Amino acid sequence: GVAEFDIVIAENSLFTLRPAASWISVVARLLRPDGMLMFGYMDAYGGFLELLTKAIHARIRRTTEQDAVSAATSFLGPKWDTIPHKRTLEAFVMDVLETPFTRLQYLMEPVSISRSMHTAGLQVYSSWPPCVDGLRTEWIKKSLDREQELTLQHEFVIRNRLSYLFGHACFMTDLACAQEVAGMLDDLVRTTDGLIDGLDDEGVRRCLRVMDRVSGLLNSEGVGGRNQSLDVVRGIVKSVRCIYQLMLSQQVDALVDFCRTDEAFVGNWGTPANVGVFRRFVYNG
Repeated sequence: GVAEFDIVIAENSLFTLRPAASWISVVARLLRPDGMLMFGYMDAYGGFLELLTKAIHARIRRTTEQDAVSAATSFLGPKWDTIPHKRTLEAFVMDVLETPFTRLQYLMEPVSISRSMHTAGLQVYSSWPPCVDGLRTEWIKKSLDREQELTLQHEFVIRNRLSYLFGHACFMTDLACAQEVAGMLDDLVRTTDGLIDGLDDEGVRRCLRVMDRVSGLLNSEGVGGRNQSLDVVRGIVKSVRCIYQLMLSQQVDALVDFCRTDEAFVGNWGTPANVGVFRRFVYNG
């Protein structure tokens, strides 16, 4: 049908459909003007720590020849026990560590997905984590067209790449710097995804260089945020850097021990689970 529904809800299913433009165009046809699409997805940057966890798991399995659950228990046990829920680690192994869908090719990236939505006549209405600056003041004096709104949204997302990556608010104040860092983070995520398939020494060294760049940025005036959040992110960056170093040195036992005892690794998951709400806008003329 066409323009039949006021709301379409898709909970963690659309990521399997490629290209994304195919399902976006279908949803746009189904929604009435001002209708809403609400969907859950995994974010390419928010899923970074999950991709890194998969890479660690794969590394341990290849080296020790343990089964999937035993390998996961060896390094993830303490981290898993920090979560107040009844889901079993075996379920996480099946749903995340072993599934082929927790890979970069199935993760969504806010800038590209919002551009595709915009082309189909859908505009972001709400999201978690936020991908629109709720403190913007332009609307007080003037109305922006949809293209201008999209540009400002993309700038906000790019400035918050580190927030999505590490799960704590840290806003890059300079747009040019944020764009440069975004390119480095893109390589970081892609390389880490590749480590799931096998160790790449040069790739790991590139990841270490990215961590050094991010560490320097976090200790400058180029990133804003609450001191507590920035301290947490600094700890995660230091932790991730140690993990890459241990992977490069091929010290699997030391890697396992580190993951079991490092506070930053044990206490942080990133922001893999995201929710987006898009509104079918009405064309005027």
